[in-house]
Amino acid sequence: MSLEKEIYLFDFDGTITNKDSFIHFLTYSKSWFQLFSGFLYIFPFVILMKLNLYSNEKAKTKLFSFHFKGMDVFQFDRLCLDYSQNELPEIIRASFLDYLKEVKKENKDLTIVVVSASFKSYLKHWTKFMDFDLVCTELEHKNHVLTGNFATKNCYGIEKVNRIREKYSLSEFNKISVFGDSEGDKEMLLLGNKRFYKYFK
Repeated sequence: MSLEKEIYLFDFDGTITNKDSFIHFLTYSKSWFQLFSGFLYIFPFVILMKLNLYSNEKAKTKLFSFHFKGMDVFQFDRLCLDYSQNELPEIIRASFLDYLKEVKKENKDLTIVVVSASFKSYLKHWTKFMDFDLVCTELEHKNHVLTGNFATKNCYGIEKVNRIREKYSLSEFNKISVFGDSEGDKEMLLLGNKRFYKYFK
């Protein structure tokens, strides 16, 4: 009997990690003084965002730009590789890894996708090692220098759905399992015929 065709869509931050990876990456790559300066800079925009007067994407862009605008892209990529190899595995939930082992026992022919607002620059190394597909936010650079802007829309909310539909024909899958943990995942969760909210502890 042939196995069902299955796709698993996982949000990253807070769903399969126990910390926000962008903040974790900042603490890895920046000094405490730089982090504090960035906090003071971004704080008013976070307040506006909480009041629905400023978008998540704009606030995130401002924080990224504050810390990395003008950085050589090759230097940034090396930093991201070091982070993904040495630090990122430490924030992956053990319950997610255990779940993955069980799922793969049942059906080895799976499409597993990380769908994240975090950046391709460091996620691509970890997802490649795990043999996952990746849909995420990408960074803009010109003449090998980071501009501080995003090359794609922030992969959050409805943009997650748009990007998934661009890459996959979901009608081809018998089983669509979706995992999320926040407001930014609600639209993506509606794609699933199996939905899991804050599933991993």
